[in-house]
Amino acid sequence: MKIASLLALVFAVAPLICEEEASHHAYVESYFSPKDNVDTKLISLIEQETSSIKAAVYCLTHRGIINALVEAKKRGVEVELIIDPFTVKARAPLRRMAQSGMAIYVWDPQQKQMTDRGKLRTPLMHNKFCVFSKLGVVWTGSFNFTSEGSLANQENVVVVHDKTQVAPFVEQFDSIKAEGCKSLRDFFSIPKKNKNKKETKNFP
Repeated sequence: MKIASLLALVFAVAPLICEEEASHHAYVESYFSPKDNVDTKLISLIEQETSSIKAAVYCLTHRGIINALVEAKKRGVEVELIIDPFTVKARAPLRRMAQSGMAIYVWDPQQKQMTDRGKLRTPLMHNKFCVFSKLGVVWTGSFNFTSEGSLANQENVVVVHDKTQVAPFVEQFDSIKAEGCKSLRDFFSIPKKNKNKKETKNFP
């Protein structure tokens, strides 16, 4: 009787163990532009996420990706972005993005770095990664979130389906934000020679 009960318990628990192992199955996908339509793959992930999206990207101007992020915010997903000032110069629709409620931070470090030629330069925020917390997916590679990056440029993308890799990228995201970022509003409130005065004055 005891043996029968034990066997029944084993058969009852086994499917749960297998399901748990399957949910932690890690794999990697590799894509290349322009042949693989990487923008549509990124948009698909954005549309699937239900909890949190954190993206650190040098240049974000792709209208489809921006629209997907705005819609994600509307359906209750927490969206946080870190962008390089290059995105500001590229005239991304930052006003509409900010009005959706997503948190946008601009890389603006106070310390400059010495180049090998002995000149001081402001370091770039040159990452191109995106973290999907609920999906347990990390998107990274050379692909800037631009139409050119998807349709014309030679770029690569690595999509890591592994929940154990989410935490390191979230930690790096938070580190970049703390180390040298300003909120979008604060960034525009600081007068700089290369800023568009009209945009600075009217930005919400």
